[in-house]
Amino acid sequence: MTCLSSLARKWGDGLAQFSTTGAALDIGNAIESLREPGTKVVVFATSYGTFLGNRYLNLFPGQADAAVFGGICPATGCSIRHDRSTDLVAQETFRVCSTDPFCRSKLSADPWGKLEEIYQRVRRGHCNDLYGRDTEYFLSALLDAALGERTLVPVALATAYRIDRCSPADVSAVMNLARVMMPWAFPVTSRDGISAYLYENIVESEFWDGITPDQLRYEYFDYLVSPGYGFSMADQHEAWPWPLYSTPSELKRWAPVSTPMLLVNGTLDLPTPIADLQGIEAAFPGPTQTVVRVPNEGHGAILEDCPLSIVRAFVENPSIRPNISCLSAMEAIDLRGSSSLSRQVFGTNDLWENAGQSAAPAFLADTPTDPGLLRAIDRAREGLKHRW
Repeated sequence: MTCLSSLARKWGDGLAQFSTTGAALDIGNAIESLREPGTKVVVFATSYGTFLGNRYLNLFPGQADAAVFGGICPATGCSIRHDRSTDLVAQETFRVCSTDPFCRSKLSADPWGKLEEIYQRVRRGHCNDLYGRDTEYFLSALLDAALGERTLVPVALATAYRIDRCSPADVSAVMNLARVMMPWAFPVTSRDGISAYLYENIVESEFWDGITPDQLRYEYFDYLVSPGYGFSMADQHEAWPWPLYSTPSELKRWAPVSTPMLLVNGTLDLPTPIADLQGIEAAFPGPTQTVVRVPNEGHGAILEDCPLSIVRAFVENPSIRPNISCLSAMEAIDLRGSSSLSRQVFGTNDLWENAGQSAAPAFLADTPTDPGLLRAIDRAREGLKHRW
């Protein structure tokens, strides 16, 4: 807090210079200064960087030759509505289950309805051995930790299945998963190396359009899979001591550019839900502007093999609409899960069943190696914070 106060005293209202607009001006001026004649400039941005990239395009509409965005924040600001985002991705995940015969055999022909039933039972005391009176919150937080990663889709679904059954072996397996994926609950977390004050300065000033702290808090009650992060976000917003700055509305719109654009988002993206991108095709209707929805992938969708091959083709020749046919192979997803993944998350040989076990698993979870699991663990170790 000493550093926070010291910066406020030093800069005062000048803190507003440390904004998305300020960063976008820096990017445009740097390109202008460093660009050599005849050099092609392609702007590549992911997550919050897409919000910054769109601001840059608003300010320098003719400078770049092309732009690639992945894990896209809306032009009005990255979403702080984490409870809503979690529920949206949970609904899509359980919808995927409804299309798979194996998954339907475990969670019924209506998996989302089954999850609603599980929550109702938990509220009445079912499976309280997990987390006592806070088992409902525990379930939402655990699902939130697993959602948004392709390889962890079966883990999220099997977690609901195990909590529904709630045998002693299931309780042990789910607690094993919690120790792997929710270290903050035990607690062992660490912040990453971002500039926390710059980060909060932008979040608190630019991402609260159309919602109040109380509205964010009470969204917890509007959704099924709702980990309740809106409470801490609202408290933090109200306690933020620096002056909030404003951004002109014309800079909080999709940039009206004809620049070739490739816009990539996963259908399971939790930090930047695809539902928040309604109207993006209308905003970028040009013949060289392409929106790519990546099936069953999360926030890092753009870095997977198929989307990355689309990016490479686009960067090589932005004037040609890229071939996106490889996406069709990503529609299929294995919901059974492997014994290796099960050992990493549950400490059991089978993701869904206990194979005769009636008590705790005979061994601890294997060292995590699954890429999606490793990403989820990294996020969890940062503690509860925004993910873009």
